[in-house]
Amino acid sequence: QEQRVLAFFQDHPDALYAPHQIQQLVMPEAPLTSARRAITNLTDDGRLEKATGQIEGTYGHDVYLWRLSRPRTLSRIEIVRAQQERRRRK
Repeated sequence: QEQRVLAFFQDHPDALYAPHQIQQLVMPEAPLTSARRAITNLTDDGRLEKATGQIEGTYGHDVYLWRLSRPRTLSRIEIVRAQQERRRRK
C-alpha cells in the first residue's frame, strides 16, 4: 500500500492531499486507517512531508495535508560542518 501511495504522490508532485482523499483515490477498498498508516510511514521515511494547510475531513474535523518531500536547502553552517567532517575523515 505504501508503494501505491508513494507512486500517486510522485505522479502529482506539487499537489497536497489529505488522508481521506488518498484513501478515496488510491485505495478505495482499504479503510481510512490504512491510508493514514501508509502516509505516516512514508513521512517517517522522509518521502512525504506534512504541509501547513488543513481542510475539512470526512468527519467534519480539520485534517492536515501531505505532499511529496522536497529537497531541503542546507544552511551555510550545515554546509561548512559537512565540509569539515569530510576533511576530518580523509
